[in-house]
Amino acid sequence: MVLLIAVGTFAQQPAQPRFQNRLNSIVAQNAAPSTRNYQLELTIQRGEKIARYKLTLNGGSVSTELMDRFAERVEGVAPFTLNFNATLTPFEEGAGGEVTIFLGRSIAFKTKVQVPQAPPGTEKEVLTSKSIPLTTKVALLPAKPVTIFEDEDEKISLKLTELATDADKP
Repeated sequence: MVLLIAVGTFAQQPAQPRFQNRLNSIVAQNAAPSTRNYQLELTIQRGEKIARYKLTLNGGSVSTELMDRFAERVEGVAPFTLNFNATLTPFEEGAGGEVTIFLGRSIAFKTKVQVPQAPPGTEKEVLTSKSIPLTTKVALLPAKPVTIFEDEDEKISLKLTELATDADKP
């Protein structure tokens, strides 16, 4: 068995915060808050019906629940909602920005289930729902809608509009 012993003096270094350099660079990058205000318009079209949802933000994120205007109302069941999350990163060189979107919604459908404590083969019809998520990232320029989903039944698009601020007014 070998035992090593170190003899001498060691200079004690002052404790450094572990993330000091990274934190300073993040703070420096985001030092100037965004002064631009935007309106984000979500449009969902099914056949001849169109639902528009408008949200206002300035860089950063918005998270909300929207009423699903196309969902059929069922007695005894709460109205269906759309879970909407958007994160806007404005472009440095001009108007517009990159938007990361999550749109989650429930689709209701009927199914048959076995009735407990009933003779085999006895079924009843029940209403159930399934969550359908949509996540994407798009670049949006002001007043130019971008389609984020489209099939034979439905089309979903987003449009970004830059709103005037007090600094823009004469």
